[in-house]
Amino acid sequence: MRRKVKLLCCCFLLTAVPAGASAAGDDVAQLKQVVSTQENTLGKAHPELAAALSKLAACYVAQERYAEAEPLYWRAVEIYDKAAEKYAAERAAILSSLAELHHLHGKQAEAESLYERVLRIQEKALPKNHPDLAVTMDKLAGLYQNQRRYVEAESLYARAMAVKEKNLGKEHSEVGAELGKLAGLHWQIGQPKEAESLQLRDMAIDEKTLGKDHPHLAKDFAKLATSYQTRGRWTEAASAYQNALTILKAKFPAGHPDIEPLEAEYDQVKKRLIAEQTE
Repeated sequence: MRRKVKLLCCCFLLTAVPAGASAAGDDVAQLKQVVSTQENTLGKAHPELAAALSKLAACYVAQERYAEAEPLYWRAVEIYDKAAEKYAAERAAILSSLAELHHLHGKQAEAESLYERVLRIQEKALPKNHPDLAVTMDKLAGLYQNQRRYVEAESLYARAMAVKEKNLGKEHSEVGAELGKLAGLHWQIGQPKEAESLQLRDMAIDEKTLGKDHPHLAKDFAKLATSYQTRGRWTEAASAYQNALTILKAKFPAGHPDIEPLEAEYDQVKKRLIAEQTE
């Protein structure tokens, strides 16, 4: 009988992945029953109970019932903490979910501490180029950047990019995204030369992977134009704005909210160019 109940619980846990609040609502009652059954049949310290608790917590998160989700995640962590080391990946995943919850509620110090704990677990348990490492490094780097801990943030972004390059290749869109984050960090700390180089590498990848007329490339041109504009490189700024507008106008109707602000900036840059030519 115990084996039959265990099999039914496992089958539900493998299939019950909430796609949204509605699906999560349907799953909550069933998962509560699974948790109750596993507590009675397996005991309150069994790893399979931790999996059920985590799944139930995820359903609550999908319903924005965060106060109910957090203690369930912590119960799952406590179970995995006492279990065999083979559950390190599961423990890290739940701690990452907790970090997301804290970040969502503006508790940056708590989120940072949890992500640091996740990274320590992953560095010990996973291969050095495992994709999960890049995800955690990326999130932790963002928290460091927000705190102006730029050296630590840059190191983690660079490590995350190296992992993605190893797994996906140097011209993958996710590598481009990391280059964009590094570029943003260098703009923030006043290193325009380094930032521009990284931004151009990001744009080259975007152009190759998305196409020359993709709206995301227009955003890249707009960022580059802004950087030129702040440094008084008006001719280059005008060219970059023009490229961005050409892409957007081919995709969207006149008056589109992405077009109007760029047109205003482009007009200002053209006025500066005219003023310089008449001086």
